[in-house]
Amino acid sequence: MTDFFHSKQKLDEEREKDEEDAAAAADVLDKFKKKCKKSKDDEGLALVAIARRFMENKNWAQSITEEAFIDQHLLPIIEVLFMNDPDFVHSFCFLLAFHFLTHVAFRSTGRIPLSDSSLSESEKVRLMAIEVKLLSATSSQSLSDRSKLGLELKRLIDQQVPQGSFEPRSFGVLIEGFECILFSCTLHESGCYLFSEVEKLWLPRSGNDMVLVPDLVRAFLKFKFAMIEVIGKLHKKPKSESEGQRTMKVLPVSNKSNG
Repeated sequence: MTDFFHSKQKLDEEREKDEEDAAAAADVLDKFKKKCKKSKDDEGLALVAIARRFMENKNWAQSITEEAFIDQHLLPIIEVLFMNDPDFVHSFCFLLAFHFLTHVAFRSTGRIPLSDSSLSESEKVRLMAIEVKLLSATSSQSLSDRSKLGLELKRLIDQQVPQGSFEPRSFGVLIEGFECILFSCTLHESGCYLFSEVEKLWLPRSGNDMVLVPDLVRAFLKFKFAMIEVIGKLHKKPKSESEGQRTMKVLPVSNKSNG
């Protein structure tokens, strides 16, 4: 019985310390947010919002399904940077077991927040695909996850060209366990698709990994700014590009989804 009371007392002390640490962290974030607002630091404000979302997570150890993993380890970033931005729309679909794919598209017309399903295809410029695979996942697919993501990014570029993009570019995120790899795909003037790894990062496993969040925010913001740059170049032919080179870039293929 004595051991029981000692154990309970220890748990209470640990819980009290965790609450004190959380309160201290919240206070630091509040002060940092005020500073960012004053200096109009959008990256800092995004960092605060994402850090708070992660801090609200109380079930780190329970992410045994794809949905729980996404919600706890990835969604805070995507939600703050893309889903809360009215210029971006998103759509979700599950591919096979243990696989998750989402598209992030830029709304090319209008200013009223809309869901992906309420926009016509001509109003959406698909820019990014995200695939998530849990560490425990097994797959019988002949293509690797990286190859499948590469094919998806190629498909996004093929959709951008008819929409008036002379410099199409797509972006990909591959999550394998807690490893987060960012990719970019471009279309060379020769007609070749260039699929390249941009950066490798790590998602936080628990509340003790908040030190990883600033690098994640920086990397995803770079992707977001690059997407906006792609949209800004729609229907704008590069000055150095000849008419013949422009024609070589138009490679129509099937737009049917493989998901």
